[in-house]
Amino acid sequence: MQNKICPEKDFLEKLEDHRGEIEESKGRRFVGGSGEGDEELGGQQWDFGGKGLDFVGERGKVTLEREFRQKMDRSASEEKEMELIDGDRRDGCYKSDSNISKIMLFGDTDNAVSLSSIEEDLFSDQNKSQEESKNGKVDKSFINILLKKIRIEGNIKEVMRSIVSKEYVETQEYRLEFNIWRCIKIFIYHMCWFFFGYLFGFVMLLIEGKNLTENMGFLLGHQVKLGAHQAIAYLSFISYMVLSIFSPNYWWFGDTSRKFLIVMIMCRSFVIGVRYGFMSTARYRLLRSKANYSWIRSDLLLFGWLELTPKTLKEEINASKARIEIDNDQFEFTFWQDIPKSLDQKLSKQDYYDRIKPEGHYKNIIHLQKEILAKMKLNNNCTIDDELDLIHNPEITVSKTMEKRKLKSKIESFINLKLPNSVEDLPRLKTKKIYKGEPILREMGLLESSINNSFLPIYFIVIVRLILPTLSSLIEHDFKFPFEWYEYILILLEGVLILVVYGANLSFMFAGIIDFKRKLFFMKILNSLISFEKDKKFVFSSYFPTLNVCSINNLSSWLVLRESCLDLGRKYTQRIFIYCSVFMFFYLTLFVFMVLCLLKFLEYELSLGFYIVGAFDIIVVLGIMLNILRMGAKVNKYFNIHKRSLLSLKKQVWKARNNYGIAISQRYSGYIKRKRFAEMLISMNLKKDKRNDYLDRLLEQINVINEELDFFKETNPLKLMGLTASDQLLNSIYTGLVSVAFALAQSFYQDLGNFGR
Repeated sequence: MQNKICPEKDFLEKLEDHRGEIEESKGRRFVGGSGEGDEELGGQQWDFGGKGLDFVGERGKVTLEREFRQKMDRSASEEKEMELIDGDRRDGCYKSDSNISKIMLFGDTDNAVSLSSIEEDLFSDQNKSQEESKNGKVDKSFINILLKKIRIEGNIKEVMRSIVSKEYVETQEYRLEFNIWRCIKIFIYHMCWFFFGYLFGFVMLLIEGKNLTENMGFLLGHQVKLGAHQAIAYLSFISYMVLSIFSPNYWWFGDTSRKFLIVMIMCRSFVIGVRYGFMSTARYRLLRSKANYSWIRSDLLLFGWLELTPKTLKEEINASKARIEIDNDQFEFTFWQDIPKSLDQKLSKQDYYDRIKPEGHYKNIIHLQKEILAKMKLNNNCTIDDELDLIHNPEITVSKTMEKRKLKSKIESFINLKLPNSVEDLPRLKTKKIYKGEPILREMGLLESSINNSFLPIYFIVIVRLILPTLSSLIEHDFKFPFEWYEYILILLEGVLILVVYGANLSFMFAGIIDFKRKLFFMKILNSLISFEKDKKFVFSSYFPTLNVCSINNLSSWLVLRESCLDLGRKYTQRIFIYCSVFMFFYLTLFVFMVLCLLKFLEYELSLGFYIVGAFDIIVVLGIMLNILRMGAKVNKYFNIHKRSLLSLKKQVWKARNNYGIAISQRYSGYIKRKRFAEMLISMNLKKDKRNDYLDRLLEQINVINEELDFFKETNPLKLMGLTASDQLLNSIYTGLVSVAFALAQSFYQDLGNFGR
């Protein structure tokens, strides 16, 4: 009776017997780029020789052959089960069935390699070769089997390369390093692209290779969306330049528009260069392979940071933890009261949003949060503090109190605090459940994303900018309309460029306002976590209950949470700072040039259209910069606001330290605030002989936090172009702008009559 052969075992045996023949790539190093064997990935080697794949890093060591052999051993032990499932055996080999011809790595179905077609041919060739051997024929198919096995091994290598590459790239992204030479190189590439187009694309094939060229959109390949976007910008720009130069009515489309378009193209190219400059070496090398569009898109500012999703937040939180070096065991919180079940699930399960795979579910979550926000705004956000004030204010009648409660009952399901019927019904600390800091930070980010950060101001500015060039030309030439067919084409092409290039440039600057608003939102949430009194003007002040501020660990974790909030999305924030600095440099230079020409210090005649369009662009850029500084000044104010909240807590702790009995008796003014503090203090279950020692350590912890806040205020405030955002700076800028405006207006109106002649 013929021995039966398991194809998986036979596969492994043949792989070992002929390793010398099939391992021609022994010692080669695979990188997450073009796959060239002589490259390295940030100093890490990918060795697929006889030693397997070794990757040494924070994640530990991953060995391909060890995991693969374990999988084969498990498959051997499951042979009997597979016989029952399959039922059919042919000459000791399984029939080629697409249901079982799949190799799973590490039990991860997402990283499964579908080898059904390869295995089908492989196993059928094995059976065929065995039959030919029985009939005395020469086994000529063994070489084909060997080649197919090499292909299987290559697929396994590719999966392992992608898995380890992704983790390695993520860890490399945590270190924010700016490569100025790469930034300059990419800037030059894009400037050449706008002037030479697909001719330069073919040159890029020789310089950088096919994959990187297509991933930048310089050739239409596997990245259709990127290629189409770049093609629209290039064709519009080059068509406009050619038509405007050879236009018979050169007076209409003079060099004014071309100069501003070139400035916009330079700014746009520099923005892209800065993005690549902050990109890690590992990610840049991965761009030399066929990258997924969604993966490329994830690194973009507008789609990666402004459109917050749980996935993006998870990556940024991990990056922040790595930079700050947060200890997970000490990054924990307890609240002074029980929280709703829905919020408890979100804060208890770190993978709460990971189980919701479709992006549509994310949108449903954001939509629900926006609905909550709208309803809370509609009802003026009456919080528990409002109710308590009404209860204990003798001037307020019962009917008004009930009326207020009825108003609140409309949105009771949307807030986390249950309304009390009396003082005795105040929420008490029933449990001491510990929550990790990461889910809290994630929930804060998702709450902020529920606020509608509208880009309507950008749309309005772009529309006005579309009209200005044509309107200024009409003003210069007494509203004559000598339009030919090609001149309408020129107006259309200029409009496309303003939408694609100018609109994108403004969006990157406007992102600075949104980013600073996000930090301001975080600071408000942080203040509500340690305050007994909630900010009635802030609609999300009651979303999280107050922390148990009598816990030393809570206060130290709160300071870490504050530092994480300011560090979150730092790689995007630094890019925004550079964008704003570059745009300010361009338009400040333009402003100085216009002033010198207007005051006759330069013998250069500028048209009225140039002054109108230039002044508009300068005002827009300056307005965005001032808004960013204004938001930054508000964020920096929270250093003092947080210190004030901590000093209020320190005052309560000091009174408890001096007379603990009175502190917990709740028999003095400020009843509600003191009652909350007393309940927190009682919940600590302090022994009498250790009570004063604990309160002393709590006071010391508060002093340490205040000192660190002072230190951060001096060394790490929010800055823009090296200037600390503050009200004093804004007042100085406003005063200077008004003085310059009066001086320029006087000179401008004196020479206004010369432009139309």
